[in-house]
Amino acid sequence: MALLRTGLACIALLLLGGCLATFDAPLTGGEKAPPGLLGHWVARDAWGEHVNLEIRKVGERQYRAVSSGAGQGPREEAVFRVSHHGERWYATTVLPAAFGGRRALVGFELNEQGELVVYNLSVDEIKQAIAGGELAGQPFSNEQGDGVAVSSSAQQVFAWLDDPAHSDAFNEIARYRRDSRN
Repeated sequence: MALLRTGLACIALLLLGGCLATFDAPLTGGEKAPPGLLGHWVARDAWGEHVNLEIRKVGERQYRAVSSGAGQGPREEAVFRVSHHGERWYATTVLPAAFGGRRALVGFELNEQGELVVYNLSVDEIKQAIAGGELAGQPFSNEQGDGVAVSSSAQQVFAWLDDPAHSDAFNEIARYRRDSRN
């Protein structure tokens, strides 16, 4: 499902394959983005199509990601904030009312090869954490697909995410390289 291709890789990326973990609590007040995040990025999506991504600062610790295809297709954009917890960077954005106005979260890194790698949370891992009492929340379904609404506090969510035992809760969903034309 192309839920929000925008939001850093919007989060252009939440090409989530039908599932989404959403959060009730504000997950970050926002930090300064890591060096190298801003600018123009390019990638190929799951169908081999060229994707452009531009990330700019738009306010105090607030950023905008604009995603578009290679042609004159529609542009998608999202405003997001970033935070750093443990070994990971995260981007969070508020979802449209159709998705309950909750927040979406993706992890990302700027690797040694100069790539922007974006990770989505595994809904199955989040559901297991809820079933095991590590997090609070409940599953939901809508016309876009199935997901889970996490109601735990930001502190609880990040404590769970920072635990190395949960490193398998992240799935790579996009890998961008710097657009050398800009």
